Amino acid sequence: MDWPLDYALLTDNFGKNKRGVPVLGMSFAVEGTLTAADAGDLLFVTKESYKASRLPSPLGTWFAVDQGNGMLGIYSRLSDEDIQTLPYRIEQGTPLISTGHSGFSEQEGFHFSLYDRRERQWVNPVKFAPPLQDTRLPSIQQVRMRNNDGGIFTIAPRQRIAQGQWTVYVTVMDLVDSNEHSLAPHSISLLLNGSEFSRLDFETIITHDGMLMVERNGLVPVQKVYAAAPSFELGTVRLTRGQASIEITARDSRGNSRNALFDLVVE
Repeated sequence: MDWPLDYALLTDNFGKNKRGVPVLGMSFAVEGTLTAADAGDLLFVTKESYKASRLPSPLGTWFAVDQGNGMLGIYSRLSDEDIQTLPYRIEQGTPLISTGHSGFSEQEGFHFSLYDRRERQWVNPVKFAPPLQDTRLPSIQQVRMRNNDGGIFTIAPRQRIAQGQWTVYVTVMDLVDSNEHSLAPHSISLLLNGSEFSRLDFETIITHDGMLMVERNGLVPVQKVYAAAPSFELGTVRLTRGQASIEITARDSRGNSRNALFDLVVE
């Protein structure tokens, strides 16, 4: 699979915590003509100006391509221009339609997402498209902990803390080369006393009984992971008196990683 435009500026990526909900594709800021990421048959076409409802649609003008094996490629937030003239059979690399400013777009560009109808899941496009140029490490900006009484604080590399159950929240930012937009990493891990306690992967987000589920040591409703925007909830640890350590590792899709270690004195 190719990217619909290989010179576009990535503004939001799959799995990013945007106002408490996950981004289910890739958003780009660019002006130009999109090309087909992969071959397939045209399934759906919606022109924003033809909507019967006056309610705004997050997709705006969009179309979907059946790419085979149950995979849909969804191109959205486009220009109304020539949307009705798209060919039924689309070949990879074929010029298709202009970028636009429709739907929930904040600037000229487009949004691209993949949906697997067989597995009922949204798929991170970086699993299939060429890797984006990226030599920069993710940034672990903040690690917070909340106890059962609702008390919450930011932990330091050396920290005294009361024993009990603590929920861990992590704010991570990833940047790709020539881009200052805050993006999500590809995965975040939490190690407790040297052993992996939880791992949050941004490869797929599954739809189950009308609910979005994300992989974090098993499927978890997105509300349990994304509620504390822009942070991610990594789970609840139980700390007993003595010494303990928490280590956070963030990795991007190119394998660049960053660690943050916190030594705790549990009282």
